[in-house]
Amino acid sequence: MRAAAGRRGGRATGVALAIVAPLLAFVALMSWGLSSPVASSPDDDFHLASIWCAAGDEVRTCEPSPTAENREISEKLLRSHVCFAFYPDASAACQPGDLSDVQAPLIDSERGNFAGLYPPVFYGTMSLFAGDNLETSVLVIRAVNSLLMVGLMTAVVVVAPRRLRMPAVLGVVGTAVPLAVFIIPSTNPSSWAVISAATLWPALMTWYASTGRRRVVSGILATLAVVMGGGARSDAALFAVLAMVAVVILSAERSKRFLISTILPVALTVVAGLFFLSGRQGSQVGSGLPNADGDQRGLRFLIGENLQQVPSLFAGIFGNGANLGWLDTPVPAATWVLGLSIFFALGFVGVGVLDRRKTVVVVAAFAALWLVPTVLLVQTRALAGSQVQPRYVLPIAVILLGLTLVATRTGRPRLRRGQMVFVIAGLSLANALALHGNMRRYVTGLDVDGWNLDSGLEWWWPAAPSPSLVWVAGSAAFTLCLVALAAVLERATERDVPRPGDERGHGRDDASDQDDEWTRPAVNAG
Repeated sequence: MRAAAGRRGGRATGVALAIVAPLLAFVALMSWGLSSPVASSPDDDFHLASIWCAAGDEVRTCEPSPTAENREISEKLLRSHVCFAFYPDASAACQPGDLSDVQAPLIDSERGNFAGLYPPVFYGTMSLFAGDNLETSVLVIRAVNSLLMVGLMTAVVVVAPRRLRMPAVLGVVGTAVPLAVFIIPSTNPSSWAVISAATLWPALMTWYASTGRRRVVSGILATLAVVMGGGARSDAALFAVLAMVAVVILSAERSKRFLISTILPVALTVVAGLFFLSGRQGSQVGSGLPNADGDQRGLRFLIGENLQQVPSLFAGIFGNGANLGWLDTPVPAATWVLGLSIFFALGFVGVGVLDRRKTVVVVAAFAALWLVPTVLLVQTRALAGSQVQPRYVLPIAVILLGLTLVATRTGRPRLRRGQMVFVIAGLSLANALALHGNMRRYVTGLDVDGWNLDSGLEWWWPAAPSPSLVWVAGSAAFTLCLVALAAVLERATERDVPRPGDERGHGRDDASDQDDEWTRPAVNAG
């Protein structure tokens, strides 16, 4: 009787954690969504115009232009960033006009996805939330993208076998601060590129490892991840293919079931290829980015120099030498030191458990992180630090860390409680410092300092809680979310009793690995 009560109590705790962690994650992301004004993410004039024009030519917002590849676009969509972008001492209070109304004098401009530079799915979907109130619409879009990230990751973790939960979660957590938490709740298509990278590989591995309803749901999640990534950025379609190839290698076995299961990733590779070809952005992988001031030094110099300097790009994911916003918002040194340290610490935990397949996959992913930006920079005739930004390689880093932490035949990477405490404390401090710095840059400008964000306030969202309250609530939610996730992973590990064949890094898990208190109701129902 006591055992039954204990199981019921454990099940209730597991369900509570499964509900609380996503709610906290959403609050943490939306604190970042509130931390900066309209048009504060990179190239937001282009992306805002593309979103508002994606639904068609709307009167007083986006109208036809005499030039075929231009549009007559609301000035507020194109110029609301001009007064503060690249001027870190200027607060967002300098924005012209009333941003509660998007209608404004129109400007003839080519700044938009009118020539098909990007695939159209992201802009078309976000246009559903584009209304007359520019500020409200931008906040809704940021909230929608935050919900997509939280909802899809929650679904992936719920359906995944226990051995995949830790790598799926830590692959995201270990690359989150500060770039990912800034870019996910934004109007930038890189938001979907990160979401796709975070959800595709664990969903597809679950597809290979599961049966029944779990298999159906994981297949749907993998398909959605490919459509979101490829429909937002052409390079995200390429990264999706890389992730799927890695999963196929890890999951390969000599069986009819494997061959039949591989029909899905083959089909999704075709879909990703079509998305890659649907935008002119894809051709830039071969031809390079537009660069009027291309470095004219020899090819050997460009290759050698970029191979040495490209690590600055993936260090920039954590804020080292790379700023947020329009690359004008510096990140505290403590943020990138902690973030980069935790990334490598988790990586070392992962490579402590290797076999031949996982070694091939991890080495290939790490090579992609290094070589993809190198090739793009050389083709552009540019050096690392210009043209190519850290957000372009962020999806590869998410995939790399997750795959590094997957299990093999010889064992499963595990974090001891003390190590998990270090991860939680380090990332919590890194996030709090970066969030405060990002908010300070816009509420007063960086010419004002101090911890009280409400003092001398120059800009803030109408009707939103005070900046200090948002900072405290967002920082606390981030920390508590990590604590809840750690509890979920620890419970899964405690219930995880390896059995013969269950330590494989691929193939189908037995029922004992799938049936736990977090998901048992769904399994029993099926």
